[in-house]
Amino acid sequence: MPGRDCLEFRLVRRYHVTTFGCQMNAHDSERIKGMLEELGLGEAPAQDEADLLVFNTCTIREKPDQRFAAHLAQARVLKERDPEKVIAVGGCYAEAQRERLFSLYPYVDVAFGPGSIPHLGEWLGAGGEGVERGAFGIGEERGFAGRLPLQSGSTRVLKAMRRTYSRERYLRLVDELRAAIPDLALTTDLIVGFPGETEAEFEETISAVEEVGYDGAFTFVYSPRQGTEAASMPGQISQEGKRERIERLIEVVQRVAEARNRGRVGRVEEVLVEGPSRTDPSLLRGRTRRNTTVNFAGTAAPGELVPVTVETATSTTLKGTQLAAVAA
Repeated sequence: MPGRDCLEFRLVRRYHVTTFGCQMNAHDSERIKGMLEELGLGEAPAQDEADLLVFNTCTIREKPDQRFAAHLAQARVLKERDPEKVIAVGGCYAEAQRERLFSLYPYVDVAFGPGSIPHLGEWLGAGGEGVERGAFGIGEERGFAGRLPLQSGSTRVLKAMRRTYSRERYLRLVDELRAAIPDLALTTDLIVGFPGETEAEFEETISAVEEVGYDGAFTFVYSPRQGTEAASMPGQISQEGKRERIERLIEVVQRVAEARNRGRVGRVEEVLVEGPSRTDPSLLRGRTRRNTTVNFAGTAAPGELVPVTVETATSTTLKGTQLAAVAA
């Protein structure tokens, strides 16, 4: 386990967990709390009363969201007042930024991905004997879901939209994320028909969808709003032209997403149960760690995490059978 020098801390007695993001993260935070309490720690009502601060994150972007950044800044202040306070960052952001997290935030002591939660106690010193500062736990491979808006696959159109990134920079980031998180599920936002968008530039968006391999996308037709700079730009696209492009884009998005989902057929997915299926009351509905909806046959209560064998797939959902039900 890579790390810097092992620092001795006083016995950690109280913890505080802050959760960001999805329902799966909330479930993981409950697992973290249960594990810490098994080690003899008690939950503190506030961060400033805790010896151990755990932040369970849900973002894959280069920069943390504002709420998480604010909490980290507060944690830094608390650690400056009490250097023996332990700060742990987990979840998707920690996993995606594991190569540079400790250089970005030198006051963080431990970082861990969702798959390594069962080993968190070891890195926290088995109840307080010591913390290996700078340790990162990788653990077993898990799926992750993230949303990374592209808007357009054309660098020129992105510049016209006043975006600060290029197509090339975006694709490099995708490569870095997939290298760090091999089972990453990516969704995005796409806009067609921005003023001046040529057929070739629209095709760049199509090719970006195919190159990235999105698991889903929110697609939009550009609609001019009075008083905005774009509304007065030359090269406004006709409604017919925009409709034709959005239909082509949706077809490609669905084809790519279905291929991605079909790649899950035959695998066993960890599914967080939400309730009965909306389309078939005899089935249950839940979500995988990659945030894909699954309709499945089984017996489980909402909030449970169950293994499901995937049998069929569409562009938006998976269908299967709970593994325990098969064994029975």
